[in-house]
Amino acid sequence: MKKLFWGFFFVFFNFHLSINQYTLQLLPDFVGYLLLFQGAKELETENRYFKNIQPFTVGMAVYTAILWAGELLGLMGDRGMYHQTLTGILALISTAVALYISWVLVQGVLEMESRRAADLNGGTLYQWWKGLAVLRIAGWLLGRMASLTNAAAMAMLATALTVASIVLNVLYLIAWWRAAKAWEALPPLGISEEEIE
Repeated sequence: MKKLFWGFFFVFFNFHLSINQYTLQLLPDFVGYLLLFQGAKELETENRYFKNIQPFTVGMAVYTAILWAGELLGLMGDRGMYHQTLTGILALISTAVALYISWVLVQGVLEMESRRAADLNGGTLYQWWKGLAVLRIAGWLLGRMASLTNAAAMAMLATALTVASIVLNVLYLIAWWRAAKAWEALPPLGISEEEIE
């Protein structure tokens, strides 16, 4: 389950190195999605959620790898109104798919809790996921409304959303780390704690 933590770490935190028109994302999203795929693959015997989400993680890995390569090669610059419209649509779709992936993985943890009668921090994961979903949607809407309203007000709102997003990302990652630690402490499926001792 630690691969799920590290996958979300790569997806949520972006550090860029820019030189002229070239940008290198130091924590590429596609690496995060590959780690999410591997983590889901390792847990696929636990329940259907982990198996069913794997194609979505691969799809996002391919999509974000294309974006990463485009940024690295300087191909992702502004290409006019049609490019901005297409970029906005793709951003909406990728946001929706990313939220779906994280929701399914949280549902997988909640089902594991039920199946194993153990606390794997699923309730906290779900609570922070809901907050992230609201912020992602608000951020997307803010991006679309930016040209229609007062620039100073939008800048303040964007700053507040950015700070809130960073805080929630950290809390969500802490919840995944705790879930991974709780998972490691569980006995293998079908073996009780008494049999281990």
